[in-house]
Amino acid sequence: VECEMPEKEELWDRLLRESLRRTAREPCTILIIGDQGAGKKAIWSRLHNKRLNVAQCAPLHYAFVDVQMDEVDADDVTRVNLWAMKGGFSDSELLSHAINADTIARSCIILVVDLSQPRSIHDTIARWSKILSEHTKKVFAELGPEASKKLCARQESAYMHYTEPKPVEEGSEPQPTPIPAEDDLDMPLPDGVLRVNLGVPFIVVCNKSDQMEALERTNAMQDLQWDVIQQDLRRFCIEHGGSLIYTSVPNGNNCALLWDYLVHSLHLQNTPFTHVASVLQKDGVFVPAGWDTDGKVSVLLDAEAAAKAKKLLLAGAPGKEKRSGGEPIVVAVEEQEFLKKQKEDLERVLSSSAVPRERRTDVQKRDEAKAAVAALPSDGGAVPSKEAAEADVTSPGGTKKQPSEEALVNFFQSLLHRPNTTPLKKDRASDAKAAQVRKDAEKSLELLRTTPAKPS
Repeated sequence: VECEMPEKEELWDRLLRESLRRTAREPCTILIIGDQGAGKKAIWSRLHNKRLNVAQCAPLHYAFVDVQMDEVDADDVTRVNLWAMKGGFSDSELLSHAINADTIARSCIILVVDLSQPRSIHDTIARWSKILSEHTKKVFAELGPEASKKLCARQESAYMHYTEPKPVEEGSEPQPTPIPAEDDLDMPLPDGVLRVNLGVPFIVVCNKSDQMEALERTNAMQDLQWDVIQQDLRRFCIEHGGSLIYTSVPNGNNCALLWDYLVHSLHLQNTPFTHVASVLQKDGVFVPAGWDTDGKVSVLLDAEAAAKAKKLLLAGAPGKEKRSGGEPIVVAVEEQEFLKKQKEDLERVLSSSAVPRERRTDVQKRDEAKAAVAALPSDGGAVPSKEAAEADVTSPGGTKKQPSEEALVNFFQSLLHRPNTTPLKKDRASDAKAAQVRKDAEKSLELLRTTPAKPS
């Protein structure tokens, strides 16, 4: 009996160590970034299989998904950390929580682009490219030159050794996709390829592809313009060693493909990746990293057609795009530009309709005074009494004014000199209105005093 106990303890210890070795896999990280309204929450919900509450969405949201590595062994799982960052320039410092020196080796970045705003795509990818480049440089500085070189070499190897998936014949088992070696570089990179090496798999997801047809129906976009946008996006992905996928969450377009490609890029499973590249269907584009070349991109549009399409794209006025329901998409104009336009409109109206003060007749001046009285609020002041209307008011020239003019003078004087009976707590709007009424009264009173009266 004494000899059996150590054997049982050794057996359980061995089983426990094997179980820990199978389950203790290094977690992976998926970071989702993009501008406000691009559809990051929808992509997040699709990957996480759970709707993200917009009201409780923090600047950086986190969740995780456990991916089973082996179809047979249910305990062999890898945890995938999902990070979704809210759009905005000030949120760039939040990247370090998701992509840092400890997680960059097992990470993937998704840049979500809004296809319903096609004229802002170029600025969006350029801005986020700068943010990501600056952040990865900080991470590389923490890692050191040797570790950083390995990460960049791994991306170069994955790009150069891309092979088109072969169709699986019936009865044969698919072969798993081999993991590229870090130092397996047989040939140099072509010019322009991986000019910006982020050290991680990079995927550009063009969301809301279902809006493309709606924009064409409203004549906001044409096929030629969509082609030049695809051409620019593919060249951008070649420079960054990234992939391009057009998705639509409401229609489910390419959503399953996106997940399969993420699993393939992070090597979460030993299953082969069987999806081939697709560039013919304009709302279902899929270009994996390593497939595209500058020659393939040039086939889409020649230089002359691309220049014409870009000119049409830039000439389109912002704010004319409409959603599928016909509701126009409002694009905010810059504040200073808006104010400048309003100033020019006001000056044009005033210059065309204004009459010089010295050229105004007495009738016009009296009409202005009466209009000022009519514009007063009903509770703006006391109504002149009969005695005040019949009072003997004399102008500076010594002439006696008519009773109607005397009533106006007394009324304006009562407005100017009446005691302040308004409550202590007033809003700014009422104060401004009362001040304007007082100014109008002063002007009208001065007008009546300086205008010579008609002989009685």
